[in-house]
Amino acid sequence: MNVDAPSTAGLVGVGVVIQDNMGCVMAACLKRYSDSFSIEIAESLAVLKGLELASDSNLVTVCLKSDSSVVINLSKSNLLHLSEFGWFCRTLRHCPVC
Repeated sequence: MNVDAPSTAGLVGVGVVIQDNMGCVMAACLKRYSDSFSIEIAESLAVLKGLELASDSNLVTVCLKSDSSVVINLSKSNLLHLSEFGWFCRTLRHCPVC
C-alpha cells in the first residue's frame, strides 16, 4: 500500500494505491480536503484512508509505504502520544489490518 498526501494553499490531497505482489492494482482512492493541515497530519490521514480501503477490500495484511518517516515511525511506536498524533497512534492500534 503506497500512500501520499500532497498539499498546496488550502488544499490537501490524500492518495492510496494498493498493489499485489506482482504490481497489479487491487484498489485505489483519492480524497481531497479543502483545509490546511501540517504535512504530517495529511500523511497520517493518507495512512488511515489506506487502511480503511484495505479493510473494505477484505485485505488481511498490508505493507505500508510512505515518504513520511515521521508517520512510519509513529505507526511502529507503542508509546502513548499526547501530541497531535495521539489519535493516529490510537487508531492504528485498533486497526484490523495492522
